[in-house]
Amino acid sequence: MKLRASAGAIVSLTSLLVAMLPALPAVAQNPKKDNYLRTIGLCSGLDRTPADARVAACTALIDAGQDMTPAGLAIAYNNRGNAYAAKGDYDGAIRDFDRSIELNPTYTKPFNNRGVAYLRKREYDRATRRLRSGDQAQPELRRGLRQSRRRLFEAERFCARGAGLR
Repeated sequence: MKLRASAGAIVSLTSLLVAMLPALPAVAQNPKKDNYLRTIGLCSGLDRTPADARVAACTALIDAGQDMTPAGLAIAYNNRGNAYAAKGDYDGAIRDFDRSIELNPTYTKPFNNRGVAYLRKREYDRATRRLRSGDQAQPELRRGLRQSRRRLFEAERFCARGAGLR
């Protein structure tokens, strides 16, 4: 489980770095951005960064949006949404996942994360619809949304048990 979480942070950090490559020359030329890469690492949750620090780092990256590509911004919003979810602020998380999807509708993680946030809010019907919407919005990404479908199945099974169905 710990290895899986660390691998997720590394994949997220790598994705964010790749999406921000065009902005890196500006980092080297601007002394005010010396900690830019550190901020990216904090936003990605590297080394188990606490949720509040992740929110602050992602917000800094989002506020400096002119230095980022839309794909990089989408990752920052998704990462901040994950940090909000870790704090139990599911409404804030859902807003960020929605913004991430707006910025990059081919990025699959926020579709899944948004559905999970609705599951945690115990809004099972919305979770089901949101998890399915990711599948319908990007049919070519069905393979990347397997985890979303698994969550949907778990939610439907949970709802059926709660309603006395089997």
